[in-house]
Amino acid sequence: MARAYLKVDDELVSAFVGCQEDSSIRWVKARIEKEEVVLVSTGKVNGSAEVDFGLLVDEVSIDEPAFILFSTGNRRWMIVAWVPDAAPPRLK
Repeated sequence: MARAYLKVDDELVSAFVGCQEDSSIRWVKARIEKEEVVLVSTGKVNGSAEVDFGLLVDEVSIDEPAFILFSTGNRRWMIVAWVPDAAPPRLK
């Protein structure tokens, strides 16, 4: 039977909880691997939220989907679902 949810890796949970306390982290990148959402990388604050959001272009791949948790400041986060057209159908 198909599941309606994905397991979130403990490392990703720890990284995100740590980001709540560490204001120097701007974003957390994750992807799905084998029915689990796993941590890929994190990024530091380089400038304003607008500048750092523009720099995310260097962090995403044209053929690999990803989720990016992006801090807009003041403990506010948004999730960006990156699903490029060139990604294989199974990864979409």
